[in-house]
Amino acid sequence: MGYGKLAILATALLLLGSSCNRLQGGTGGANQDASGISTLSLRLTSGGDLEWTVQGEPGLYVFRLGQVLRAVPQDDRLSIMGGIPFFALGSQGEFEAYLRRDRDGRWVKGSIPYAFALREDGTGEFRTLSPARFAPVPTEADLPFYLGTANPPGGRPYDKPWLKEPPASPLVLGAPVCLQRGASWPYGQRPGNTSPDFPPVAPEAPPALMTFWYSPGGGHAMIEYLQGRYVRAIDALNSYSLLYYSADAYAPPPGESMEVKDVIFTVIYEPTHPLRNRWTRIYPREPFRLRWEGDRLVCEGFGEWVAELMPEGFTIPGYNYDTGVFEMNKGVPMVLPPEWDPYAGR
Repeated sequence: MGYGKLAILATALLLLGSSCNRLQGGTGGANQDASGISTLSLRLTSGGDLEWTVQGEPGLYVFRLGQVLRAVPQDDRLSIMGGIPFFALGSQGEFEAYLRRDRDGRWVKGSIPYAFALREDGTGEFRTLSPARFAPVPTEADLPFYLGTANPPGGRPYDKPWLKEPPASPLVLGAPVCLQRGASWPYGQRPGNTSPDFPPVAPEAPPALMTFWYSPGGGHAMIEYLQGRYVRAIDALNSYSLLYYSADAYAPPPGESMEVKDVIFTVIYEPTHPLRNRWTRIYPREPFRLRWEGDRLVCEGFGEWVAELMPEGFTIPGYNYDTGVFEMNKGVPMVLPPEWDPYAGR
């Protein structure tokens, strides 16, 4: 796959929604009954994965963290689930658990607010800000998602939750961290850019700037350019069946400075998506700028990722809209064209 940064996670959680029924709300007026979920708690494992424990009435559970959605039909047993990496958390947020009760088709919501900090020594701190809170969902119109159909190319359709308001980026863009001398790689997550074929190559150990992005799965293809050169392409089928992420590290040679320019293009394949066949360009607003002050690494320009919808009609040669595949022998650019480069002229 080039560059060696691709990390594959298990497919089971993504595909659990295949056996879910479509949304069917209860009858009558607005729901006022908050009962259904008896236990909901969070923790971050030593490996840096968010793990949640849930127990409640039988029904369909939908778990949400930002734009990450997981749907699981569940009985009344205590269940422990997880698999969301630490760099998808952000500095603060709210984990949500929704239950459609089998007994009446009504929805309830449990939520836990949290805070997370990743420090320059490579350690992290995760804490919940309050116990779980539960509330009724008055009607299906008040849900932030709907259960639609995922249609992978060449595969069998299956039920899947989709956000009613799709995010600008199908990737979750993690906050970079500037690791200093003596730091460890966060939660043992070693960088993926170790191949000499695609420099800059990660150092053996910090100091380094470490950057992250994560695909919550479903319905898009992507292509990435680093330092203006092709790094990798991920076909649409893989986005349905695989959860993948990137964790990279960069540092200039001693006494020198460097800029890191990462540009990603994604295109929506999912036929039911309102932005089907539209491209989004994702990049740090400013290049990552790295320099030394003595033995301390100074990291600048990494405060914000940009996700901007490309104009209608924009296309990348070699991408097959029918199959969701980048056909590399049909003109996929190996060098980022200047007119696509958000940093051109800087």
